[in-house]
Parts: sequence; structure tokens; C-alpha cells
Amino acid sequence: MSFSLDERFRKVGDLDINEAPDGYVAYDHARAKVHFINFTAASILELCDGHASVGGICTLIQEAFDLDEAPRADVNACLRDLLSNGLVEACNQS
Repeated sequence: MSFSLDERFRKVGDLDINEAPDGYVAYDHARAKVHFINFTAASILELCDGHASVGGICTLIQEAFDLDEAPRADVNACLRDLLSNGLVEACNQS
């Protein structure tokens, strides 16, 4: 599944995100669940503010990592993973 470049996501409400030796730890208080995520996934998670579109996130990740092209497939895969683990939710921007 590929997300539209206009789609938006936001972090779920009660997450604590802390740096760890090999990436980040996201603790979901509502589900009492711990998630270990890498630096790139943590960056994408932080960009899920309900305002940044998938296309905007791709561009920001491209610029942050000095990539030749926007990493659309990688950002889509990461968003699918974050969504399936309950760390983000889709939202409508009116």
C-alpha cells in the first residue's frame, strides 16, 4: 500500500520517545507497549504532526539526509510500520 503524497498522519496521544544507544525507544502508555525504532523512523514519527503531508515528509527526509531523490518507498514503508504498530494515525486536514 502506498500513501498519497497529500495524506497526513499524527502521533498517537500518549507516547514517550527517548534516545537509546541504538536508536530510540517509544513507550505507548495507552497500550503499555515499548517500541524500538531507528533514527530515521524516529525522525519520521516526529514529523507526523497532522500538518506535514507524506510528500512534505519525503522532502524533509531527503534534505536531512542529503539524498539525491525523495525516499518515497522508504517513507511509505516506515509509515505503514508506524501505523500498524499504533504509533501514528491517519488524519484529515480540512
